[in-house]
Amino acid sequence: MTTRSKLLYALVFLCTPATIGLYADCAQPVIYDQQTDGGTNTDSDGGTINPSLSTWTAKVADPFEFPSETSIIAEKDRRWKRDPHYLTVTGNNYLFIAGSDSTTTAERWSLSYYKDPAVPTARSPWMLMFDGPTSTGWDKLDIMAPFASYRQADGWTVYYAANGDSSKPDYVLQIGRATSADLSKFSRAPQPVIGTPNFTGATPDTARPDAYGATDPWVLVDGTNVYMYYAGLDCGSGSCKFQILRSKSPDGGTSFPPGEVVLSGRAGVPEEAGGVAGPSVILRNGQYTMAYTAVKDIPTKDRKSIRNALATGTVGVAVSADGKAFQIGTKSGAALVPQLAGFSSFRSEGAFSPSLFVDGNTVRAYISGLKNDANGTYFGIGSAELTEVKP
Repeated sequence: MTTRSKLLYALVFLCTPATIGLYADCAQPVIYDQQTDGGTNTDSDGGTINPSLSTWTAKVADPFEFPSETSIIAEKDRRWKRDPHYLTVTGNNYLFIAGSDSTTTAERWSLSYYKDPAVPTARSPWMLMFDGPTSTGWDKLDIMAPFASYRQADGWTVYYAANGDSSKPDYVLQIGRATSADLSKFSRAPQPVIGTPNFTGATPDTARPDAYGATDPWVLVDGTNVYMYYAGLDCGSGSCKFQILRSKSPDGGTSFPPGEVVLSGRAGVPEEAGGVAGPSVILRNGQYTMAYTAVKDIPTKDRKSIRNALATGTVGVAVSADGKAFQIGTKSGAALVPQLAGFSSFRSEGAFSPSLFVDGNTVRAYISGLKNDANGTYFGIGSAELTEVKP
C-alpha cells in the first residue's frame, strides 16, 4: 500500500462531506485562489469587453477529494475518477463520473454514478452504468465525460464522449447518447449524436473545428431551446487545438448538428496554448457563466496525448450576455482554479473538467484533479465554491 493509499484509507472514515457545499468535517485548511484586478477594459485579443458582466473567484476545498476513496477500497472501475457531473433529482443527489483502473497499462474509462439523499460519499450506493471496452460499436474503447439529465416523462438521458470507431483513428472522440428509465439498464444510440466527418486514411474528408474529435458535452436548456456546448479538436493546420462549440438541437435534445465556435484559447496565454475544452455552463440572473478546461499542453494526434492534454491544465471561467460571445470571467484574466503543488493537493499536475451547479444562492462546482508524484498517478475529484464579483 502506498503512503497516499494509507493516508486516504484512514481519512475516508474520519472526514466525509456533511451537506452540499460543506467540505470535510475535520478542521483542515481551505485554499483560496485569489485573483488581482488587472485594471483593463480590453480582452486578451484587444477587443472591447462588456463591463456589465460579473467576474468570479473560487475557493477550493483542499486537501480532500470527493468521494474519498482509492484503490485500497474502490473497485477497479472507479480507482481513478474524473469528469464529474452533479445533479439533484427527486430528492436524491447524483454524481456521475468517468472511472478507470489505476494503472496506465489497465487504463480504460467507463461511466459510473453515486446516489445519496445527502452528498454522495465513498459509502454511497454506486453503480457501473456501462463499460467502454466492448467488441463492437463506435464507442468500444474509452467512455468519458458524462452529462446526465432527467425528465419524469422520459426518464434519464446521458450524453458522453467515446472513441473506438473502426473507420477512424483510435484517438478520435465522438459524442453519444444513451437513455434509461431508471439507470439500471441503458439503451445506447447506435450512432453518435455529434460525430466527426468521415476519414480517408488519417485525414477527415471535411474541414471543421471538430473534425478530429468531439468531447465534453454539456447540455443547457434555455427557454424552449436545447443547446449542447462541447469541445472540438481541430488539427487541420498541422497543430492540434481544442475549441468550445455550441450546437442547437432541432428536436429537443435527441440530435445535434455540428456546432459553431464560441470560445477559443487566448493567443499568448501559455495556459491555453492547446486551446479550451470541458465546458460547463449555467444561466443565472441573465448571465451565462462557463467554467472550462484551459488546455496547457498542445495535443498530438494520439489517444494518450489527448487524454493527458485534457488533464494537465487549469480551470478557467468565461461570461456572456447571450451564450455565444464569451469574455474571460476573472478580473485579471488568470485561472479560476490553478494547479496547486503539494502532497495534500488533488490538483498538483492539473485541474480540469469542471461541473457547475447552483445550490440555493451559491454557485458551486466539482472539479477533476490530477496528481503525479513518487507514490504514482492519481485522478480525483474536488469541490469548489464560486464567488460572484458584480461590476
